Formats: sequence, C-alpha cells, structure tokens
Amino acid sequence: MIRIMCLLLMLQLSVSASDVEKWSISVYGSAKVEVVAELATIVYGVSEKGASIDEAYAKMKTVIKAANLDLRRLGVKESDIFVSNFSSGDNYWGNSAFFKADNFQASSRVTITNLDVSQVEAVILSLGKNEIDKILSVVYSLKSDAPHKQRAREMALLAAREKAIQMAQTLKGSIGDAIAIEEIPGVSEAGYSAIASRGLRQNPFNAVYAYEVANKPEMTSFYPEKISIEQHVRVVFHLIQ
Repeated sequence: MIRIMCLLLMLQLSVSASDVEKWSISVYGSAKVEVVAELATIVYGVSEKGASIDEAYAKMKTVIKAANLDLRRLGVKESDIFVSNFSSGDNYWGNSAFFKADNFQASSRVTITNLDVSQVEAVILSLGKNEIDKILSVVYSLKSDAPHKQRAREMALLAAREKAIQMAQTLKGSIGDAIAIEEIPGVSEAGYSAIASRGLRQNPFNAVYAYEVANKPEMTSFYPEKISIEQHVRVVFHLIQ
C-alpha cells in the first residue's frame, strides 16, 4: 500500500511539473535608476625628494600635515583622513653623481573619505593651494543604495509582467499569478574621477578636473555624476488559456 501511494505521489508531482512547464511563461525584466551621489572619497598624492630617505620623508610629511590641517579647518574629521599607501627609495630620475640633493624620494597616497558632496569643491580647492602633487581620484557613492535597489527591483518586476502579458496575448491567453521569481545580481556604477571646476584657469593639479565655460573666469560648483543602479529579475507566470 505504501509503495502504491508513493508511486501515485511521484506521478502527481511529475504531472504537476509538466503542467507548470507547459502552461507557464518565463520572462526577464530589467530596470535602471539614476540618483545623485551623496558622498565622495578623494585620494591625493604627495611625493618629495631629498639627499636621504629621512629628508625626503620629512618633507613629504610636512606637506601632508599642512594639507590635512587645512582640511580639518573645513570640518573634515581626522578619522576620515588616512595614508592609504606609502613608498620610499632611490630617485632613479634624479640620481646624479654630482648633485645628490634629490637622490631619494618618499611618496604617499592620502585618502579622504565620508565627504558630503557639498564639501567636494572646498576640499579640492584647499588641496590645490597646498603643495600636493596631484589629485588621483574622486569617487562618488551613496549613504545607502537599499531604497534605490528596491525601486529598481519593483520597476524590473513590472517590466517582466508587461512582457509576459504581451507574450500571452500572442498565444490568445492571459497570465495568472507569478509562480517563481529569481533575482539576477545587478550593477551599480559610481562616477569616478568625474568632477570639473568651471573657469579654473590656473589648475594646480590634473587638467581633467578643470574646464572653462565660454571663457568665463568665475568659479562655480563641482558636479558629481549620477550613480546608476540596475536590477534584473526572471519571473515565471502561470499561463491561462
């Protein structure tokens, strides 16, 4: 008796699975939302030379200290400023048998994180007034991407449903409830090194950070690029005929 019941159950499951495959529509839905960044991370570089590693390091440390002191005056927290990379050694480009004042060099990358986007312009200009070598990157981000992912996910589900309705109509049918939903990992793209200072004629760092508009010299704001958040889903709907 038990064996018969098991066989009947297996047969029922097999039929159900076959019916689902036969009377269902599987569709993919995608959506993308763009939001303005809320936070920024800036990385700047300092490299100094000297007759010894100690001298080069001391000069580099002085530049970093002065630059970071100005950042603190702007309200940047000390805990949000840190050296993310350091290197020192021979300065192969300046090594000379007759002039040894720059035979060694010391270099650092300093990261400034958790900046509100409203602080970016002041921070960039402050760094430009110090003796740093260059700004290496500016990366924008969000305080939280959860609500934006939720919005994109809902849009992707709606897109999948609309596609399923169109497909069902070609079969002279309609769709019922969703019987399976699968989320496919999405993509978030943040603006990277994409800021500009309008009218900054004397640019003390990378040229990519400055441009003019109609040759007007007045300074305007720095603009973060929007962040794109994508969500993709696969939905299986019951097909009603």
